Amino acid sequence: MATARRRTRTDTVAGQIGQFQAATIEHSWPEIVARNPDRSQREIEMALFQATLKERSFADWTDLTLVMAARASSMAAFVMHEQALVLQEGAVVSCPRKGIDVTNPRLSGIQMASSALTGMLRALGLSTPVTDRRALANSARAAREAAAVIQRSQMDDLLA
Repeated sequence: MATARRRTRTDTVAGQIGQFQAATIEHSWPEIVARNPDRSQREIEMALFQATLKERSFADWTDLTLVMAARASSMAAFVMHEQALVLQEGAVVSCPRKGIDVTNPRLSGIQMASSALTGMLRALGLSTPVTDRRALANSARAAREAAAVIQRSQMDDLLA
C-alpha cells in the first residue's frame, strides 16, 4: 500500500519555520538530464534552473518536475545560444552549394526548440495563460457597466 506524502501546515509556527528552512536549500541538477559540455552554457543552464526553481515553494517540486525544469532550462539556454548565432550570421545566409541566399537554417531549430520550451513551461505551470481578445473585450465591457452602476447609485444617494 502506497503512503501519501503528508504536507506540513504552513499556518503553524513549525510549518513556517520548516518552509523557511526548505527555502534556503537548493535543489541540484537531476543526474538523468545531460549537461552541456560547454562551461559557459552549463552556467547559463544552472542560472536558469535556479531561477525556475524559485517560482514555486521547495515542497512543490517533485522528481519529475525537477527533471522537466532542468530540461526546460537546458532548452532555454540552447535557444539563447542559437539566437546569438543568428544575430551574428544574419537571418539570411548564402548557400555554399547553390550560391544563393537562403533563410538561416538555425531559425527552424530555434522555432522548434521554442515551441518545445513553451510546452514544458506550460506543463510546469510557469507560463502566462493565453488570452482571447473577445474575453478581454467582454471583461472590459463588464467593468465599464459595473462602474456605471456604481456611479448611478452614488448619484441616486446624492439626490436623495
